[in-house]
Amino acid sequence: EKGVRMYNLTIYLKRDEEINVYDFKELSFLSATGRSIKLTDDFSTLTIHDSTTYNFKGTKQVSIKGSEISYLVLNEAPKN
Repeated sequence: EKGVRMYNLTIYLKRDEEINVYDFKELSFLSATGRSIKLTDDFSTLTIHDSTTYNFKGTKQVSIKGSEISYLVLNEAPKN
């Protein structure tokens, strides 16, 4: 599987906790206009809104309100 990138996501929370989502697959949420949005590897257009719930999928699934999130870090997983 050449060229398939694997990502690990770290969600940093405002209460000084972090959540790791290994083998990150996608972030999904509803936009302000009610459209379903899915992001897989480019967060450059992402604005985190307090009232929005964000669903992260990887080796585990995490649903979290925007108001809890301080910032996100998406790292390419090291190749083994």
